Amino acid sequence: MVRAKGEVDFRHFEPTLAARTLQVASAPETLGHLLFVESGKVSREHVAGNDAWQAPCLAFLPGSGPMKLVVEAGSNASLIGLARADIDESKSANGELLCSLLSAEPRGIPVERRHMARLAPLLAGLAREREEENGEARTATEAYVTLILIETCRLVLPDQGRTAEEPGSTNLLFRFRQLVERHFRSQRSIATYAGELGITTDRLHDICRRTTGRAPLQLVHERLTREAALNLERSTRSIQEIADTLGFRDATYFSHFFKRQTGLPPAAYRRRARVAGDEQRGTFTATYADWP
Repeated sequence: MVRAKGEVDFRHFEPTLAARTLQVASAPETLGHLLFVESGKVSREHVAGNDAWQAPCLAFLPGSGPMKLVVEAGSNASLIGLARADIDESKSANGELLCSLLSAEPRGIPVERRHMARLAPLLAGLAREREEENGEARTATEAYVTLILIETCRLVLPDQGRTAEEPGSTNLLFRFRQLVERHFRSQRSIATYAGELGITTDRLHDICRRTTGRAPLQLVHERLTREAALNLERSTRSIQEIADTLGFRDATYFSHFFKRQTGLPPAAYRRRARVAGDEQRGTFTATYADWP
């Protein structure tokens, strides 16, 4: 699927008497999804295992690969798919933090009722504007997304114990992520990345730790793992071919790396992904393109 310019990936789940199951597909440019659970419970079933989030909760979900969500009966939840452009357009001072959280492993953050009470009308407003089909509604949806991202940052920063960043660190992290995106297949050392940024490895490590909670090498490995998973799920390439494409010296080394990151060897991950896909095609399948 491809997102049209100005389109917002959004789905609001009103409380119902029965549980709902849906398959979420991501546009290529999607970094990840924000899941807001106002009441009830939402579960995510995927090839590497299952996750569940109980209200009130905010969850960050990576955008790559198929994702099956189960919304329990009586649950009220919203799902927003975000691309880099959405975050850039919001002009958030903490955009890099959001990008990192959306690109990492799934994680949930408990939300106090008073904070969810501030988010609820914004999510309801976004749902309302999504039903309109005019230029004013598009402007309104973009404004709601910006406000939701602002509130999300307010929730996340206290959770991670962050203080104001020193000048220039956000820009350095952005440049580092750009370099990783360009060179992650070449298995560069962190010292090489730091040298190209004109800083020491210690400084790069400090910036990444303070801003994302993870070391530079973890960020590189997460990007490699994400690309490997996409290849296993969506291509017919052999394990050796995928290993070669991603710069590993042999398939065995790649298999050890992938299992360490995901808990499954590449072949087992691919089998589970295919079984999950077959089961979903035989029962209920829906993508964002299927949603109104």
